[in-house]
Amino acid sequence: MSISDLASAQTEEQKKMPPIEMLPKKGESKKIYQLPNKCEYAVFDSKGKLCDKGEAEWIDMGKYKKGIYFIKYNGETISCEIRK
Repeated sequence: MSISDLASAQTEEQKKMPPIEMLPKKGESKKIYQLPNKCEYAVFDSKGKLCDKGEAEWIDMGKYKKGIYFIKYNGETISCEIRK
């Protein structure tokens, strides 16, 4: 198997990944995002300022102030709203 085959396989695997999931469910106070697998991520505020980055399977959004945030991972970006 060549390196390009591995890269293609990884890309196909990423396409099969489920979307991230917010835990606990709606209405509960603590906001934890579960990523599809352990991967690099970055969290930005609504002004585009980098708030956090790292590599993990879970992101605890409960430490952030009220507002809109963007989570980038595996080439995707999702938004999340923190209401306190």
